[in-house]
Amino acid sequence: GSHKGKQLANSVMKTLDEYGITEKLVSITSDNAGNCDTMLVEIREMLATKGITSKIEDQRIRCLAHIINLACQASLKIL
Repeated sequence: GSHKGKQLANSVMKTLDEYGITEKLVSITSDNAGNCDTMLVEIREMLATKGITSKIEDQRIRCLAHIINLACQASLKIL
């Protein structure tokens, strides 16, 4: 499906609700794509409608493996 931030947020929230763990969300690990920024804002708003306050943007963990991969690709281009 779509990889737009709002669609990603809907998928994440659906999964959290399905497993009954919405209130237990501590952090989200993602890559550095801009759609993930939008997703986090959308998730914060969706959590707020459920009475759950969070600073989900501050709880984002950027995927180290993705960052290392990007750095390696950039290094290889130079070589």
